[in-house]
Amino acid sequence: IPLVNKSSSEIGVNSLIERKSGEVLVGTSGMGLYSVHYKDNRVSAVHKNYSFIKLDNTISFLHEDKAGNLWIVTSNQGVIRLNKNNRYNVFAINKMTKDVIYNDICEDARGNVYLGILNEGLYVFRPNSSCFVSAITSSQSDIAISALSVANNHEIYVGTDNEGLKIYDTVTGRITDSGINPTTFDFGKAKIHSMIKDRQGNFWLGLYQKGVLFLPVNTNKFNYIGYKSVAKNMIGSNAVMSIHKDH
Repeated sequence: IPLVNKSSSEIGVNSLIERKSGEVLVGTSGMGLYSVHYKDNRVSAVHKNYSFIKLDNTISFLHEDKAGNLWIVTSNQGVIRLNKNNRYNVFAINKMTKDVIYNDICEDARGNVYLGILNEGLYVFRPNSSCFVSAITSSQSDIAISALSVANNHEIYVGTDNEGLKIYDTVTGRITDSGINPTTFDFGKAKIHSMIKDRQGNFWLGLYQKGVLFLPVNTNKFNYIGYKSVAKNMIGSNAVMSIHKDH
């Protein structure tokens, strides 16, 4: 699908989203936002001429929340929220310093929108609030967040750049290690660039120079704990001599 513009024949694609209305939006690198149209068996992409988005802006991420608002994460205009009536608000983190790198956005079951920022930590925008605020303590704000994905009602998977997978507890506001421990490489130093949860609840993690890590949903009550464990390896290769059941 060609993305047509006046100055260049090649436009990088950063983000894709299908809205609840069926509209497909494309966030580009340096050329703003496009909408994909299908008519008469032909597919085309048309530039969205929003006055509040600079024509040369890079759209890093797109997200439609439960209320139907479109969140547009840009490289040099902060985060833009567009509601159903095409009214918009612009939100900035740390007064839009040049060092701010927005890496991902997600939404939990309560409608809280989370924003992961490289070397700035995790921020949250709660319903009926007016700005993003830090979702974690200052001691954890230097975590290099590279990807976000909602795990369940109170946990968010936090992919990091060089620290593997973390888990954010939305109740306590703390980030802890995931306990994931593949035996083939040091996952604690992994760079997670992308995460997705499929319809069965399985997670797929895209790792820099390490391929794809598959985390299956727990479908049975019997779990293996040992040196080949993927998660919560507390026994390692130690010899198990006895097993006891408590009350």
